[in-house]
Amino acid sequence: MPAMSAPAESSFSSSTSLLSALNNQSGAPKPLPRPEVRSTFSALQKHRLATPPKIPAVLKAKNVQAVTKEALGAVADHEQIEGLFPTTYGKPRIELEAGPEDSDLPLGSGKALRVGVVLSGGQASGGHNVIAGVYDYIKSQNPASVLLGFANGPKGVYTGKYYVIDDSFMDAYRNTGGFDALGSGRNKIESAEEFAGAKKVCESLALDGLVVIGGDDSNTNAAVLAEYFATHNCPTRVIGAPKTIDGDLKNEYIPVSFGFDTACKTYSELIGNVMLDCLSSQKYYHFVRLMGRSASHIALECALQTRPNVTLISEEVEAKHLSLSQVTHSLVNTIVERAKQGKHYGVILLPEGIIEFIPEFQALMHELNDLMAAGVANNEEAVMQELSFNNRAVFSYLPANIKEQLLLDRDPHGNVQVAKIETEKLLAGTIEQELEKIRHHGKYAGVFQPQFHSFGYEGRAGLPSEFDSNYCYSLGLTAGNLIGKGLTSLMVSITGICGPVEDWNCGGVPLTMMMNMEKRHGKLKPVIRKALVELEGKPLQVLMKRRDKWAVDDCYRAPGPIQFDGPCSHEVNLTLQYECLPESEVQDPPDVPRPMTRMGDYMFSPTPRACLSSVQVHRLGYQNRVPHALREGTTVDVRVVEGEATQCVFSKDRGLMSREFPRTYGLPMVHLHGTLGEPASLSSSKKKLQQLRGGHTKSKSSFSRTNNRSIAEEENDISGKISDPFIFADLKSELCIGEMDGVSHLLKRQGSLSSKQALTTHQATAEKSVTVGVVFCGRQTPGGHNVVAGLYDYLAGSNSTLLGFVGGIDGLYKQQTVLVTSELLSTYRNQGGLDMLGRSHEKFPDTLPKMEGFKDACVALKLDGLVFVGGCRTATGVAYLTEYLKAESVPTVCTVVPAGIDGTLTNQFVESTVGFHTACQVYSELVGNTAIDGASAKKYWMFLRLMGSDVSNIALEVALRSAPNMILLAEDVDASRMSLQEVVRQVADLVTARAARGRNYGTVLIPEGLVLSIPEIAVLLHEIDSLSIESEDKDLTVEAVAKHLTSWSAALLLSMPLYIQVQMTKKRHSNKSVQLSAIETERLLCHFVEAELSRRKTLGQYNGSFSPVCSFLGYQARGSLPSNFDCNLGYSLGGTAAVLVHNGLSGYLATITGLKGKEEEEWKVAGVPLTAMLALDDHKHHHLAYNGQLRPHVPVKKVDLHGAAYKYLVEKRREWGMHDMYENSGPLQFDGTTADDRPATVVEEDRDYLEELEVLHAALHQVRRACRPGCSSALLHLATKSILTLTDVVSMMDEVASV
Repeated sequence: MPAMSAPAESSFSSSTSLLSALNNQSGAPKPLPRPEVRSTFSALQKHRLATPPKIPAVLKAKNVQAVTKEALGAVADHEQIEGLFPTTYGKPRIELEAGPEDSDLPLGSGKALRVGVVLSGGQASGGHNVIAGVYDYIKSQNPASVLLGFANGPKGVYTGKYYVIDDSFMDAYRNTGGFDALGSGRNKIESAEEFAGAKKVCESLALDGLVVIGGDDSNTNAAVLAEYFATHNCPTRVIGAPKTIDGDLKNEYIPVSFGFDTACKTYSELIGNVMLDCLSSQKYYHFVRLMGRSASHIALECALQTRPNVTLISEEVEAKHLSLSQVTHSLVNTIVERAKQGKHYGVILLPEGIIEFIPEFQALMHELNDLMAAGVANNEEAVMQELSFNNRAVFSYLPANIKEQLLLDRDPHGNVQVAKIETEKLLAGTIEQELEKIRHHGKYAGVFQPQFHSFGYEGRAGLPSEFDSNYCYSLGLTAGNLIGKGLTSLMVSITGICGPVEDWNCGGVPLTMMMNMEKRHGKLKPVIRKALVELEGKPLQVLMKRRDKWAVDDCYRAPGPIQFDGPCSHEVNLTLQYECLPESEVQDPPDVPRPMTRMGDYMFSPTPRACLSSVQVHRLGYQNRVPHALREGTTVDVRVVEGEATQCVFSKDRGLMSREFPRTYGLPMVHLHGTLGEPASLSSSKKKLQQLRGGHTKSKSSFSRTNNRSIAEEENDISGKISDPFIFADLKSELCIGEMDGVSHLLKRQGSLSSKQALTTHQATAEKSVTVGVVFCGRQTPGGHNVVAGLYDYLAGSNSTLLGFVGGIDGLYKQQTVLVTSELLSTYRNQGGLDMLGRSHEKFPDTLPKMEGFKDACVALKLDGLVFVGGCRTATGVAYLTEYLKAESVPTVCTVVPAGIDGTLTNQFVESTVGFHTACQVYSELVGNTAIDGASAKKYWMFLRLMGSDVSNIALEVALRSAPNMILLAEDVDASRMSLQEVVRQVADLVTARAARGRNYGTVLIPEGLVLSIPEIAVLLHEIDSLSIESEDKDLTVEAVAKHLTSWSAALLLSMPLYIQVQMTKKRHSNKSVQLSAIETERLLCHFVEAELSRRKTLGQYNGSFSPVCSFLGYQARGSLPSNFDCNLGYSLGGTAAVLVHNGLSGYLATITGLKGKEEEEWKVAGVPLTAMLALDDHKHHHLAYNGQLRPHVPVKKVDLHGAAYKYLVEKRREWGMHDMYENSGPLQFDGTTADDRPATVVEEDRDYLEELEVLHAALHQVRRACRPGCSSALLHLATKSILTLTDVVSMMDEVASV
């Protein structure tokens, strides 16, 4: 069997000519024009394309035989099924076995096969590999074999719409997710005309076989089609492949459907991230709704993987006849019990279809489905008139939004679109009501704040896991074998899949053996029975046994992202293990609850090793890579060299800064060097200087004085290459500087050149031990724990003490500390979340009493240093704190480590913050998955809102990684002063243009802060904020707010959907400002785009379809396991902060530059005075400092509309908009060729501010040396003119920047 190969030369023309001859004889439909095959791939996609799947031993045999086993009937209703399938009912099960090799039969000399494949139903990862398996099998039998792919589902079969699949086509989709190679569809072959059409197409194309890749409904259709073909003497054999992420297509011969493993692992990664996020802040109940309309296998598997506090299983709810009230009370009891322990947080999983399994809802659903099938209008008035008494009462009880969701468009089967019913919000509402009731009786004093997540489309089209890649490829090979053996009406069966791939057993089972009779559209029909969660099944029994412990204890487990390399890449899901293996062989560690210690409002709960997943344990062993300056691993082996004095960026602010920060403004930059050898960054600085001169980069030997060449020889070597006499004289001057390389000498840090003073250096000693505190500020960010690990390790060499403040800034006020030890860190190195110490808000003191609280903590704990991990507000607060502590003669040194997923604390000194890369990688995976899902179904517009406050840094980074059709940058909208109408038209224009090409789908990225960039919405929110602050009423209604708004703002507010009105008026922060993350901007935009498209359709300007799907990508990434990049960056910054603190350097931010370089050893390490980053924004920041003056702050970094990354985006916008160029960066990888990725924006920008500063000063020094008394007048004149021109430009730019 041929292995999967890299993309090969196309055989499209030969395949087409073969079919052309066939068409001329039979009048067969012609193939569709070659589709737009994937041409852009991420690094991980390229790696996966070239990775051959593993193959069962039986499929490698030269002679594979089909061995007949026992005949099988039906799962139920035998007589009815036999009557409906007289030809195909009762067929035997088939096993493939290796037969004796026929040495006389050359490889590839078998019969040329003509086979068709069709993707049916919803997407599931691995479908492309099924096609690849079929393709490789038939080509191995005879290179003249032909594979046809029917377009966009079963409709392509009976209408004759198909593509010819050749090598180049196939090789672009191997090991990739989605169904976009052919497109999928939920249409079925149902009418007599459609069956006749399918027969005609298959016969005219002389197909030997048709492989139907689908779920239970699709394979039911395949069984009916196989029977129809058999009874009408059509020679085309029909084989089914088991596909569905829901996991409800399985039996003893089909242990799992493909896609289930990948989907569950993807969802479990996100749930684990949410759990670590939850543990870090300890203030929310996270409700996670998972796909699974008719069965709860996904919820069950994700629960076994992650161990949430509560998991609702639909089948259990139905079996116990639980009402909505009973389900609510069960959840309330758990919340109350946890509140007694001081836990006002938790994680609750529920399947999307649970609402159907609550008996009162089940009865309502059945009647609603029947009414819809009977043609009753889908509006509340019409339905209420037709419902029975009991169901009318249930329907009346529901909130208005749930009623509306129940009456939305139905699926092709006429069923309610359960995925659109926000069951989690319904349950949260009933929980809140019950909690308020018992609060009045004094039985509950807790806080209940729900957060909602719906995980669905992002799990259906991801890169298939190693298991699904191998499983699907084997399914395809087996399907090809069954067709080659002349067999029909079978579903591919592979068993033994918990063992090594080589030992898997392959064969087929009759499609009819899975069938029974069920009511569909009001009539009994033969269908494959869905495999629901079995109440007595081992997986559910395990959950039931452990759920009580999980409810009150925090046994959370973060499985981490799917891995394709390394020791964690071959794991099999737990459901499969429990169903197929003895319990003793299942890889599922026992529950070990976290030990809890209450510290103020926070529960300190260090993670036991037994709580960690295999990926987490593997990450503990990752060895962090550090820059050259930090390679010795201790603070005492690092030299700190002072550079020049610093200044703030705007000249107009410098006077204020000097007055506001008299003790800390103007501090020098400091640079860190190892005590051994030359810094690794030196060569890159030399290279940069050469590049800025416009010359070519030379190796060190070209200009080194250590190569035993004379100066004259070196001069002769370059004189022939340089015609400009001034540049030549300049280089001669450089060559004459002492006995070392001139550029190296110039780039040495020299302090003040004018005073010729010696360098000021610092170097801590082992004898000086210090006590340092570390505090997490602001929101969760991956890599934060590595900052602490770096601090601890580098301080350990001097026997220093590291204290962790528990509960963030509040913990610092309250002096809640734990001693950071090697044992405590043993389960947190390279881990996600901030749960080791926890965090609170990022609000720093702005009054004298609050400053005194910080001072008291520093004095009481005898702190020599404080390290704050956070963003812009943290840096601003620490700048003031440092000044205050110096004024009060408190010796505590303050240092900041830049961290935050939104990348706002990036500037000329900071290239990337800790956590930004990881979060963007996770979001990019989800965007890639969702975009490809949309391109597969070809009917959804995906509107994805990305977390990131009021800036678009995350959105830009994700766009560069995923190539969406549109991205609306807040900075772009703001700079163009675009109105809401203009933004809506821009989106509608793209929808219209793509519809004209037959593409009624696409992906749009929306930053969280877009609403603040649209002028009229910004004004509206400002008015609402002002009203909220002035009003004493804590619960203003929308109507009350609208009455106090200006007429324009009131009209705008009331034109929005009701849920948006509520979000804008009721969702407030503690300071009564709008809660930006609560505004569903994506849904708001869809609302207005839909109205605009409707207007255009009326005018005949648009004739497409618009089905939007909205998602918010936020909490899914903040608690993620950090990437290698963030692990190393966080650890190195922790070490840098330790050095700064140990050397008594207060008011500094630790920074590392040169991050684009592949090797961490080349990174450059420095400390930047916080005052050098301060600015005064007169328009937005009129906050008062504790001394009553206007408060300078560290500005938030926004997308640079003149930067290289933005320019690249602009260059690609049109191409991305009109074509499907989606890239999927895939799940974070910790091993393999793609594990050391860098932020795309850092790579695109390619700027190193500190390096350029070095080069500038070296060049200025060189000019000064060249223009000493005695230089030529021509040189002096040219240098003077050039310098004066430069100073004019600098002065002009400074004035412009200060405006």
